[in-house]
Amino acid sequence: MTHQQLQPGALLQAGKYRIEKILGQGGFGITYLATQELLNRRVAIKEFFMRDFCSRGQDTATVTLGTDANREQMERYRAKFLKEAKVIAQLDHPNIIRIYDIFEENGTAYYVMEYIEGESLSQLVKRRGALPEQEAVACIRSVAEALKHVHSLGINHLDVKPGNIMVRRKDGRVFLLDFGLSKQYDAEGNQTSSTPLGISHGYAPIEQYTPDGMKEFSPQTDIYALGATLYYLVTGNTPPPAGELFTHKLEGFPPTVSSALRRAIGRAMRQQREDRPATVEKFEALLPAQGQPKKKSGNRRPSKDNPEADDETTRLHHEADETPEGKGTPRRNGFKRFFQSNRKKIALIGAGVIALAIVCGVIYTSQPSYIYKQALKAYEAGNYDTAFKKFRQAAEKGYANSQYWLGEMYANGEGTARNDTTAIEWYTRAAEQGVPGAQNNLGEMYESGYIVPKDDAKAFELYTQAAATYGYGKAQYNLGEMYYHGRGVPKNYEEALKQYRRAAQELYPGYAPAQFRLGEMYYYSRGVPQDYAKALEWYTQAAEQGYAPAQCKVGEMYLNGDGVTKDLTKVMIWFTKAAEQGYVIAQKSLAAAYQYNWWGVKDLAQAEKWYTKAAEQGDVEAQIELGEMYHYGTGVPKDLAKAEEWYTKAAETGDAEAQYRLAQMYYYGAGETDDRAKAQEWYPKAEKWFTKAAEQGHVYAQYTLGYMYQDGVGVPRDHAKAKEWYTKVTEQDIVPDYARHAKARLEELENH
Repeated sequence: MTHQQLQPGALLQAGKYRIEKILGQGGFGITYLATQELLNRRVAIKEFFMRDFCSRGQDTATVTLGTDANREQMERYRAKFLKEAKVIAQLDHPNIIRIYDIFEENGTAYYVMEYIEGESLSQLVKRRGALPEQEAVACIRSVAEALKHVHSLGINHLDVKPGNIMVRRKDGRVFLLDFGLSKQYDAEGNQTSSTPLGISHGYAPIEQYTPDGMKEFSPQTDIYALGATLYYLVTGNTPPPAGELFTHKLEGFPPTVSSALRRAIGRAMRQQREDRPATVEKFEALLPAQGQPKKKSGNRRPSKDNPEADDETTRLHHEADETPEGKGTPRRNGFKRFFQSNRKKIALIGAGVIALAIVCGVIYTSQPSYIYKQALKAYEAGNYDTAFKKFRQAAEKGYANSQYWLGEMYANGEGTARNDTTAIEWYTRAAEQGVPGAQNNLGEMYESGYIVPKDDAKAFELYTQAAATYGYGKAQYNLGEMYYHGRGVPKNYEEALKQYRRAAQELYPGYAPAQFRLGEMYYYSRGVPQDYAKALEWYTQAAEQGYAPAQCKVGEMYLNGDGVTKDLTKVMIWFTKAAEQGYVIAQKSLAAAYQYNWWGVKDLAQAEKWYTKAAEQGDVEAQIELGEMYHYGTGVPKDLAKAEEWYTKAAETGDAEAQYRLAQMYYYGAGETDDRAKAQEWYPKAEKWFTKAAEQGHVYAQYTLGYMYQDGVGVPRDHAKAKEWYTKVTEQDIVPDYARHAKARLEELENH
């Protein structure tokens, strides 16, 4: 895929925002500096654009989300992107970046946020080196304030790190950014949203390395990352990955860092979650007071008179050299004598600990869940060969999610040769273990009869199993479709409505096709009383997610005044949104509206633009209209070569009207040219395409052929063929004038 960005000067939301420049691009999106025109305000706009999977046309802003093979996955990531924006939007805090707007356009999603002119803590440390303790603590206290607010709403950030913390240049205010990995929890602390595993090594605690590690709300997870970020600020080094801290102590502190701060960081980064401070407030209480002079830790030994020397990171060493309880004085060279007298025991214990750590590491890395996580990471990075091997390794150990993904890779030919039969085998194994994606995919295969015998009853059974999973909108929608159309089960609008509602509502923002179908049911009174207000509500929910058919339908309702006041401005807005996503119906409607001044705006250049977009997608009507514009020079310079090109594309699909138009072009061109050789070349082409159209019952083509054969225009005179075609015109009697003329011609031939 190409890595293309919006260009400076590009407009979004009908000119509301103007792109100034690119601020940065990551794996999931592009961030732009833009101007909000009416307010003359600088903003940052983040666009969903996975650079390894998305593409943008050379001459358009429209984004294509992946390929047919991975588009569903791209849609999940786009939903995650929008979820990030909506999470931030509900947070109102001076240390959290503000969201101004969320919208979908160009086939992708955007959110508009406060523009922070400054640099991240990561950039700051790279530029200046490790920060003084007082400055570092001040930054962390600001982030802590933001996290307290986040936690009060039952949200874990899960990606606190220096790169996600900005310092505004003008006043030094600190902002917490990037809620893409955040999870929300209910009042009981149970997870209500899900996101893919994301790991920032060095900042993520051990529980984030397992799929089920964050099922419950845990402030301690963010506190670990906060402590790790503080470590980075005062040392200039990324902390070691969480797994290493089982066998290694946290080192690398400059001597200028106080023991109190070392203890605070050590407590925050404890391996066991329950050993960390339970709340951000408790972590803050461990931090040195701002303005407190920093004391050098040096290599001073701990004592009751010097408690700061009892550094958390060297506590075990000090405990070996403490005064025995009840004795009044420390032993001279106590640690040295202790080590010498217990050297063999210490060596054996050390060897045992190392061996245990190695065994635990081997066991952990051989677990299917760990292998699956590595496979998923490789897949998302586009390393399909590695992903395939690891998915297979975990799948053969019975790991259900790996079985599903192995089926996906066989079905799409990723990392291996495409093999639909093997894909079905792995989908079946995963489906038997309750993986809803596998159950749904198998259901679609049985419903369509793809690879397997068509079996609506089996499809219904599989959809029912998958739809039982809370929030699995696609399966719920498919089950609703079975009830709606009566496939595999008697038609039942009530049950269809129930499943559509589940798909539309269970998991925010809902499954857009189900929302659209609910709009259809209320609009056309299918199983429910007609209710334009509810229809518009459901259509709008789907439209706001970027579902083009719904955007088109909302536009139609404002055009017709169905339950709303007619509003041509909204008509244009919604049809344009749908058209920009490549929705052909909207593109043709826009083109015709601009061509014939339907909605109060005549603009032939816009008409040509939208007809072209629809025509390029193979729409025959648009190809004919475009051919006609170039044929007669309507709104574009007359160009017979382009007219011929578009007419031919449409004619070759078998469309009779296109065949007639192409034949006409050759017929009249041959009749008007002074170049007899060219005329002799064109008349046979005209006869060929008139015949194709006439054989499909096109009256005008039949009459013209009769005329050509009667008078020998471009073809040998043949009265028998002329009578044949005139007779077909009279037999159809579809166009009375032509039928009358054909009868007159037949009489001429009879009297000849």
